[in-house]
Amino acid sequence: MRCAGGISAEGPVDDSRLLVWDVGGASFQIVGKGPERLAWDSSSSGLQVYEGPLGASIATAALVQEVQGHDFAHVHSPNPVSLSQAEMLAEKIQAMVPPCPNWLQQSLEVERGGARLRVAGIGGKTCVFRIAAMVLGKLRYNADDVWEAVKLSRICSDAELAAYPQPDMVVPKLVAVYAVMKKLQIPHVDFKYCNGSCIGILCSADAWV
Repeated sequence: MRCAGGISAEGPVDDSRLLVWDVGGASFQIVGKGPERLAWDSSSSGLQVYEGPLGASIATAALVQEVQGHDFAHVHSPNPVSLSQAEMLAEKIQAMVPPCPNWLQQSLEVERGGARLRVAGIGGKTCVFRIAAMVLGKLRYNADDVWEAVKLSRICSDAELAAYPQPDMVVPKLVAVYAVMKKLQIPHVDFKYCNGSCIGILCSADAWV
């Protein structure tokens, strides 16, 4: 949370209006404080965590094995990907994603009600959010934008996607972002480049006491 808030170009971010989304190889987490602290939460931070067994590697394996019918031990790249295959992967990913918890649903409803909420997608040079930002040419995007990025990338070979990190994972990464945004009705994501928690430590006064 502090790391995502610390790298904002718009100055300090109110934690109650911030959701931080991180996607790794095999899992994802969305962290926030929610509209109100839950009664059972005795932690000092009051942070809520929504997580699931979905990451870039999981999405890539699902595309190769379950959608395309190949042995992932021998076929590592799904490229090129047809539109129907991308749609099937999106459905499979949405089935993997756990139900949206109350605190997260309430936070997202606040955004749809007109209040400002920032959803920060964080990660380094190979992260799913950076890939979407590179394809789209912008740091803030919604689910429809990400689907356009899928359509731009889906018919490409590994060689044609060589400008992006891990070209074999470009399409499954994009589909994963799209599928989760659609299922949870996340209005937009702002990509914030960070790797690790060093900036968060620098911005935390209590770490220097």
